[in-house]
Amino acid sequence: MSSSRRLVAWVVLAVLAWLAVAAPAAAEDDDSPEASTTQELAPELAVLIAGPTSLAVRWTAPPDDGDPITGYELQRSEDGEQWGDVPLLSAFQTHRDRSLTMGQRYWYRVRAVGDAGAGAWSETASAVPASPPGPITDLAVRDISDEALTIAWSAPPENGSPIIRYELERLFGAEHKQVVGYWAFTEWPSEHTTFAFAVPNPLEGPGRAYRIRAWNLMGDSEWSEPVLADTGAATPARSPWLAIIGIGPREILLDWAAPEANGSDIFAHQVERRHAIDHLLGYDHWSESAWVAGHTWTAIETTFHGMVRTFRVRAWNNVGQGAWSPWAGIQWGLITASGSHEEFRGMFQAQCPGGFEVFAWTDQVGGVWVPYSIAPDGTPGRYNPVVEALNPNAFDVTPLFVDHCRRQTYFEELVRGNRAALTIYKGGVERLYHALETECAPGAVAYANASRSEGGGLVAYSPSFDAAGNVAFEERFRFHRLWNEPLLITGCGP
Repeated sequence: MSSSRRLVAWVVLAVLAWLAVAAPAAAEDDDSPEASTTQELAPELAVLIAGPTSLAVRWTAPPDDGDPITGYELQRSEDGEQWGDVPLLSAFQTHRDRSLTMGQRYWYRVRAVGDAGAGAWSETASAVPASPPGPITDLAVRDISDEALTIAWSAPPENGSPIIRYELERLFGAEHKQVVGYWAFTEWPSEHTTFAFAVPNPLEGPGRAYRIRAWNLMGDSEWSEPVLADTGAATPARSPWLAIIGIGPREILLDWAAPEANGSDIFAHQVERRHAIDHLLGYDHWSESAWVAGHTWTAIETTFHGMVRTFRVRAWNNVGQGAWSPWAGIQWGLITASGSHEEFRGMFQAQCPGGFEVFAWTDQVGGVWVPYSIAPDGTPGRYNPVVEALNPNAFDVTPLFVDHCRRQTYFEELVRGNRAALTIYKGGVERLYHALETECAPGAVAYANASRSEGGGLVAYSPSFDAAGNVAFEERFRFHRLWNEPLLITGCGP
C-alpha cells in the first residue's frame, strides 16, 4: 500500500474513534425538551341536537406528533360533575348518543388515546335533546266586534327547546291566507302560560278563520286546527249551474248562476279547468283559469285539439270559498259559435261525445230553422251542407239553438234517470264523488257493501256528507279504487 493510502486510512479511523467518544457526551449535554406527544393535546368538541332523544357528539383529532392515535374515550354527565363512560363503537370522530331524555341537559368530554396512553380531556360541551313544539290545541276567538276580536291560546309543550316565537294566520279559504300576528322572543317569559292578541278590524277584508303555530330552535310546530270567528255568516252556497254559452277555436264563454251569499258579500268567483283525469283510478287535476269579480260570466282562452274542455266555478265571500259548481257543459238553449267548418265540428264533438244537434237560422225564403247534427257514431246530418253553405268560409260568432248535446258521463242513463238504481261501478273513489256531485241532484248517496269482517251491512258515500261521514266508505276500498263494485245509487234523478 502506498504511503498516501495509508495516511487516508489513518485519518478515517481517527475520525470514527472521535465520534464514538463524543456522541455520548453530546447526548448528556443536550438540554432541549422532548417532542410533544398526542396524549398531551386535547381534541376540540361540539355537541349538536339530533332529535327528541338523541345528541350528535363530534370532535377534531389533535395533531399527530409521533404518537399515532389508536382511539378515543368519551364521557357524559347529567350535572357537569359526575362522569360516566360512553361506549364507542368505532374510532371515528363522531358519536350519536341515543335513548336520552328530552329536555335534560347533557355534558360531554373526550380525549385521544395512543400507544403512550390517554391524553388530556377536551373542554366540556353540552346540549339538550329536543324537537319542535307540540301543536296548540286550545286556540279560541273571543269578544268579536267591528273594531277588534281577541285570539287566545295556551303555551304548547316546548319539547326540550324554549319557544321563541308564535305565528298567527288569518285564512280565507283552504289555499289562501295572510299573516296577522308574529312575535319573537330573545328570552322566553317562562312565567307566562296563556296569551291573548287583539286583531284589529277583523271584519274588514276576506277571512274569518284563524290558526297558529309555535317555533323553537328545532323548528315549527304543526298548525293548530283553524277556529272561526263566528259572525253568523257562512261560505257561499254552490252555484246550481254553469253553462257554455259561446264556443270558438281559441276561447270559450262561460255563464253561471250567482249562488246565495249566506250573510257575507261575494267578492269574487274562481274558475278552474280540468287539466288531466284518469277515469279508472280517479286522478283528477284542475288548474286555475280565471278570477272574476262583479259579474257571473267570463271568456277563457283554450284550444280543443279534439279533447273535452271541462270547467267549474265557486264563489268567495269574506268567510271563505263555497263548493264547486257542477261542471260546465253545452245545454239546451242559445249559444254562439265561431271557427272553420272543421274547427266547428271538432269543438262540438269534443264537448258532445255522444252526438249533438243544433239549429241555424236563415232568413232566406221567409226564414227557416236548419238542423246541423253529428250522430253518436260520427255520421253527419243530411242538412249539414246547407248550414255550411249559409256560412261559406267559417262560422263567425254565429247564433245557434242547441237542441241536443250528450256529454261524457260516469253514470249510465238508468242511474241518472231514477231516484234509486243498482249499478256496477269501477274507478277511483274521487271519481265517484265527482260523478255524484256533477251528475246528480244535491243529496245523492251511493251505498256499497261494508266489509264482511265488520259485520256486513252498507256504507254510504255522498258529497253532502262531511269528511267524517265518508270515512267508512273510503276505508272500505283498498287503494281507494272500486273494481266492478255493485252500488246502490239514490237521489240521482233529474
